[in-house]
Amino acid sequence: GGTHLPDVTLVSPVFLDDGNSPAFFVANRAHHADVGGISPGSMPAPFFDDGTTRTLEILDEGFCIGPTLLDDGVRDAFVSASRTPAERLGDLRAQEAANHVGIQRLKELAESSFSPEELLALNEALLDYAEARMRAVIGSIPDGSFTFVDALDSDGINDNPISIEVTLTVHGDEAVVDFSNSAPSCDSALNAVKAITLAATYYVFRCLAPEEMPSSGGIMRPLRVITRPGSICDAQYPSAVSAGNVETSQRLVDALLGA
Repeated sequence: GGTHLPDVTLVSPVFLDDGNSPAFFVANRAHHADVGGISPGSMPAPFFDDGTTRTLEILDEGFCIGPTLLDDGVRDAFVSASRTPAERLGDLRAQEAANHVGIQRLKELAESSFSPEELLALNEALLDYAEARMRAVIGSIPDGSFTFVDALDSDGINDNPISIEVTLTVHGDEAVVDFSNSAPSCDSALNAVKAITLAATYYVFRCLAPEEMPSSGGIMRPLRVITRPGSICDAQYPSAVSAGNVETSQRLVDALLGA
């Protein structure tokens, strides 16, 4: 999932043995310095130079696009939205090049060290291994339900704190992380999309694990994350979200570590 608009994700399929379906995907995400919007840097503040405040929406933050095929038209629209179009094109091309290298490396593995079948089996084994290690970590936590409440000082418009409440329920080697009692989304850009809440949860449980444990999607298999759509932890369109992954993400981590 996305984080905020300056974070642009490119995903490319990897075809092996002339198959019709991708055997793998490679992806990278890069933060771009400016993707348009009402302020340079695409992370606007909720107030004007004269001190008056305003409600922010996602369209104030820059270039928006759903999942789509990257072609010349998309490239042109993306770079044209930025105040620094040449820089945007260069950085976007660098992302494309990174995926290209990833594709070549996987193909080299499939052509030399491992067969495609072995690569897929190793990939699944790595996920299973991370899952087993994470289940051992969760199993070391006493069973029960643990709640912690933290807060952001304010949204920059109103002085009221924005509460972030999490309940961690542990049962055996599985855990449920429930943020659904957190505050509603706010009028500034401090809203976090659900992907941020998932990432904060991943980070906290990865910190609990031994340092040498490989990071992969297997870590999340024993975990279930619950959010309330429209809350500060699960922003919905048209909420502004540019500061959600730089500010609110840290407080999500604080709250979960507190629990």
